[in-house]
Amino acid sequence: MILNLFYASVLVCGVISGVYCNDNNNSCAVDHWLVNGSSNYCIIMQADITVTYNQTDIIKVNRSAPAYGNCAANGANGAVEQTLIIRQSQPNLVLSFTFHQDKGNHFFNISHITVTYKNATANGSVEEQWSKNIDSNTMYSCKFKETLFKGGDFQITVEQLTLEAFQNTTTPCDTKNKINTCADDTVSNLVPIIVGACLGGLIVIVLIAYLVGRRRSRRGYESV
Repeated sequence: MILNLFYASVLVCGVISGVYCNDNNNSCAVDHWLVNGSSNYCIIMQADITVTYNQTDIIKVNRSAPAYGNCAANGANGAVEQTLIIRQSQPNLVLSFTFHQDKGNHFFNISHITVTYKNATANGSVEEQWSKNIDSNTMYSCKFKETLFKGGDFQITVEQLTLEAFQNTTTPCDTKNKINTCADDTVSNLVPIIVGACLGGLIVIVLIAYLVGRRRSRRGYESV
């Protein structure tokens, strides 16, 4: 029975650690998309973006593709909007991200996307999980692959995302000490704790098996 518990624990720990393994390393790289106002940067974004068109064309957006945008525009109900536009020439692809900040300047979200490729255009709201408020004083991070937009014949996915909007900084590097992570990243951060607990449980099971076996051996010697 003890051996069965041991093998069951190994199986559970192996499944948990295998499914959610993820590298959370982050560095200040040159491959950021930036939008700046008169002097300072207002949007800093880095991601692996994939655009699928008509379920056949798969376009990987080059991180070195030129980007530009707007640091200040009036939105509805006193809110502020900012725009990041990425224009890739090979193949010809244009992505436009609209960010929306509440009038209290506390939170923002990705509110709208427009994509143009092969004379086809789609625009609309992002998937529900991306419309949630992000603390403007944090860097948003989502390493896992997520669907950002579905519309017309297009689907856009992102992974390894870091994002800051409505900023006023002189450096293009990710400078926020506080990181706001997506749900899947939060789950991945629990993996070391779960694996540690599993290993601790295995040690306890082995120790109990050893003590029980040793006690039985002593009884055998005493009976002889």
